[in-house]
Amino acid sequence: KLFSVSVAGMERSLSALSASGSTPANVGHMSWRDASWVMLADVVGTSILTFSFVAAQLGSVITVVLMVACCAFAVYTALLMCRTHGILRRKGIYATSMGEAARHTLGGDASAMFVFAIVYGYAFLGNSTYVLVLGQALQGVLHNFELCLPQAVAVSAVCCWPFVCVVRNLQESTTLCFANLIVLVGVVVLVLGSLVLQGRAPGVHAPFVADHLSFSSFFGASTNILYGYAGHWLYFELMTEMEKPEEFMK
Repeated sequence: KLFSVSVAGMERSLSALSASGSTPANVGHMSWRDASWVMLADVVGTSILTFSFVAAQLGSVITVVLMVACCAFAVYTALLMCRTHGILRRKGIYATSMGEAARHTLGGDASAMFVFAIVYGYAFLGNSTYVLVLGQALQGVLHNFELCLPQAVAVSAVCCWPFVCVVRNLQESTTLCFANLIVLVGVVVLVLGSLVLQGRAPGVHAPFVADHLSFSSFFGASTNILYGYAGHWLYFELMTEMEKPEEFMK
């Protein structure tokens, strides 16, 4: 019922809009399977490696409950975005980003500029943290050279530059995302294999609910789970590059 009310409200808002000034985009050739590799690389890369820390902060029960709840919320909001993209497309408007979707649903350039600033400002800051992690990883690999963090970050950025230049759209990043996913899964398998062979360290326990759980520890750990499902900022771009955007929810 809530979904029907939400979609009905969007349709009423869109019915008042004119298709003039819209710039239909070219239909892409990405399949829903290709789009799934991009989404998996985003979700796995931003969440799975922090789940051990989250479970230690919250306990296993709260961690699992939050994962399921955030997943359900993410699927529901993605469904709304997919329906919004379809409604706009039938009106001859191609929402190529969240900012463009806001322009045609919330109305006006001010809404679009606000969403662009918030959503892609967040994406820029998130990618900036990845650059810092790259620098720290390079410091660990080249520990004999005693690189300072700014130097390591600069070298890491130079190494990533060819990939940035080659990849022009999301469809071209499918292979890279698949390789990234395989590397991450390999790391997880190695860690789990080490735990199985060596066993748990003495004194380590996994409570159902963490001892001395406070508001600050709950908030900090739960936002790590929420961040793992925060890939919505690229969903409109994915739908635009798909051959059949209506298959996005697969």
